[in-house]
Amino acid sequence: MINADIPISLYILQNTLNITNKKTEIISILKRRSLITTSTEYLNPKYSIPLAFHSIFDKLIQFIEEHNCSLEYKTKTIKSTGIKEKIPTKYKLEDMWAVDTYTIKEGLMVKKVTEQHPDANKRKLIISNKSSFNGAFIDEGKLSLTGNHKFYILGSNLEFVKKMLDFGFINIIGHYTKYGQDFLDNELFKYLPDLRKLGIDDITEDAYYKLIGLTSQEINQIKKPLSDLSDENDSSDKPEKVKKVKIQIKKSSNSKLIIDV
Repeated sequence: MINADIPISLYILQNTLNITNKKTEIISILKRRSLITTSTEYLNPKYSIPLAFHSIFDKLIQFIEEHNCSLEYKTKTIKSTGIKEKIPTKYKLEDMWAVDTYTIKEGLMVKKVTEQHPDANKRKLIISNKSSFNGAFIDEGKLSLTGNHKFYILGSNLEFVKKMLDFGFINIIGHYTKYGQDFLDNELFKYLPDLRKLGIDDITEDAYYKLIGLTSQEINQIKKPLSDLSDENDSSDKPEKVKKVKIQIKKSSNSKLIIDV
């Protein structure tokens, strides 16, 4: 038994070279969420291991690799001065405001900067909340970015990208690739296709899941209410305060991985 103040996942793996792409049975038991998922997938060493819903992640990887359509993103930020405050109602590029974070209670928070971000004058989709995609917005080329855990996307038809970030599967992608406290992780972008690269400029959520090749069971997993995820991510951009949890490492048969949290 291990007492921990942050979520931890521990794995027991075979120390052998998997040259035949042998699949592993993965059982995720998340007791705090009353969630159990089971899947048999190939553990590709190029990718991190999600904490649950592995079959959905695997199909996203397959789609992205087959169509070469990974979503490109940037994390460049610059230093700021002073304290953060709510963004003014009206502002322009020359005002030297930089996005610091977004919270449900206060909205978009900014700080002053003394130098301009290299992409400040470019139209961009900014993921401003550090814990979720809530508060993501399109900047018309007036804002810089400051602080850590900041992501933004450039290119055309950003409204389409923003629409896809509102689909239900985003809650799963964002939450179950969190490997550092309650912050969004760079790894999540490995599972986000950029349909703009395929010449697609609009799509419904149901058509999106069909395009990826999700089964009805996987779609139901996505559409099942996950209010506990939304409430947790929306409240703040600070790391989640987690009660102490007991993590059991269960020795399993060959080619089986059990995550018990």
